[in-house]
Amino acid sequence: MPDSASALDFFQLFVPDNCIQNMVTQTNMYAKKFQERFGSDEGWRPVTAEEMKAFLGFVISTSVHRCESVLSIWSSGFFSNRSIALKMSQSRFEKILKYFHIVAFRPSQGSNQGLYKIQPFLDSLQPSFSCTFRPSQTQVLHEPLIDEDPVFITTCTERELRKRKKRKFSLWVRQCTSTGFICQREREREERERERRERKRGRKRDEERGGARERERIREKEREEETGERGREREEKRERKREKGERERERKREREQERERKREREEERERERKKERDRGRKRERERKRERERGRDGEREMKKEGEQEKEREKKGRKRGREEETGERGRERKRRR
Repeated sequence: MPDSASALDFFQLFVPDNCIQNMVTQTNMYAKKFQERFGSDEGWRPVTAEEMKAFLGFVISTSVHRCESVLSIWSSGFFSNRSIALKMSQSRFEKILKYFHIVAFRPSQGSNQGLYKIQPFLDSLQPSFSCTFRPSQTQVLHEPLIDEDPVFITTCTERELRKRKKRKFSLWVRQCTSTGFICQREREREERERERRERKRGRKRDEERGGARERERIREKEREEETGERGREREEKRERKREKGERERERKREREQERERKREREEERERERKKERDRGRKRERERKRERERGRDGEREMKKEGEQEKEREKKGRKRGREEETGERGRERKRRR
């Protein structure tokens, strides 16, 4: 590369223009299919190769200048970067991130491989990474963890971000120890590792099945023992339980009978009290009638006395009148 080469020229040594154009094509195709299924997006317009390069530049810049997320570039805080924020608006970046795709996924391909969404892209980068850089003699095969931060969490809301735990995935690579350059991704080693994990899971399933068969044998043995001594013990226990139940039912019947007798005695006493109250009310009515008859007799006697007095009064009045008349006749004769 000449001395006047820019950072973009070095980037295109490893990621050629055909890879960028493939990202543009797949992103636009996915956006079209998404909008056909869920409705049109008024804020979307097809992405271009220049916009895709700018998009990748924003993502790569977060590994050089550490920040909370890619969206911090457009913020007004400590992590803002106005020098690159002018290249693309935040809304446009979020739209490209929403529809970003690099491989056309087909359900017939299956998803049993962990990198099925980026496998063709990684395969296309392998020749340029192999022929562009000459690594040192000291290299290492290892499985580095790849954190999803800070690109993928940009699509999360603040509430989801608080709940979200960082998930990490790994893949086998051949890496230069002096520079950290990844020379090759060990796909065959990954396949072997995946097969090893599958065998391990298969052995675990076999062990679980074997444990299930062992538990079934133990249950069968227990059922056989039930016909022997344990069976007799259980039978005696059931017999004692039945006897206990009979005694309990007998005591319950006795309690019921006692309650019934008590209820009958209470009813009998209640009937006696009712009869006594009826007799008392009857005697009270008799006494009341006697008092009424006594008052009637007194009224009769009083009435007879008054009549007798009236007769006496009339007799005296008649006597006076007769006497007065006799005297008048006597005076008249005298005159």
